[in-house]
Formats: sequence, C-alpha cells, structure tokens
Amino acid sequence: MNTLLIALAMIPFGREGSIVHSQKIKLISSVIMVESSGNDSAHNLSEDAVGCLQIRPIMVREVNRLLKRRGDDRVYTLQDRWNRRKSIEMFLVFNRNITKFEEQCRRWNGGPNGMNKPSTRKYWNKVKAILNKKK
Repeated sequence: MNTLLIALAMIPFGREGSIVHSQKIKLISSVIMVESSGNDSAHNLSEDAVGCLQIRPIMVREVNRLLKRRGDDRVYTLQDRWNRRKSIEMFLVFNRNITKFEEQCRRWNGGPNGMNKPSTRKYWNKVKAILNKKK
C-alpha cells in the first residue's frame, strides 16, 4: 500500500465526508510530488527545506505557534520534517481552517499571506496539473 495513504489514514480529518477526505489525500499527494517528487529524503541545502513536503525551520516554528495558540500540546521538531506522517500533520495544522485547495497550496508555498503573492500562482498551477491527472 502507498505510504502516503497509510500516513493519511492515521490522521483524523474531523467530520469531513469520505469524498472530501479522498480529495484531501489527492491534494497532499500532489503537493508532495511538486515539492519532492515523492522523496522523503529530499533536502534543499540552500533553503534548509527537507522531507517530502520540503519544510523549512520557519514552518516548524509557525506550526508550533499555531498549536500552542489552539491549546494543543503537540510540538514538532526539525527532525520531524523527515517523517512523512509528521510532515503531513504539519501541512494539515497549517491549513486547518482553509477549505479551498488553491489557498492551502499557495499558503504552503508562500506563507500565511501566500494567497496574496503573485509568485505562488505558478506553484498552484503545478499542483493543480498533477491534481487534475488524479481525477
């Protein structure tokens, strides 16, 4: 079985229906393909971005800040970026209240204000192209 599906199956998605859950799996899978071509060991030295979702240290800090603000006891470490399941959890924490896939992707690429950055459109188009092939 695909390791992405196993990792996602372990993560609670709240009360969303199975169709939404299926679409979210496809979205995250597409983002992983854009970020690392599915390589959990990917490492961009110039940006210190690592793992399947190419997470930078600043994203780990932001996710931990969001969790603390929500009263969640979880804390992610820089080492967790190498773990596919934990990387996916960080993606979900960061995009917790965002329902539109485009906004989730553009925020992931450009930070909390990524939706307002013209530079993130190209990234979204890459993800969307992969996502459309999965339909």
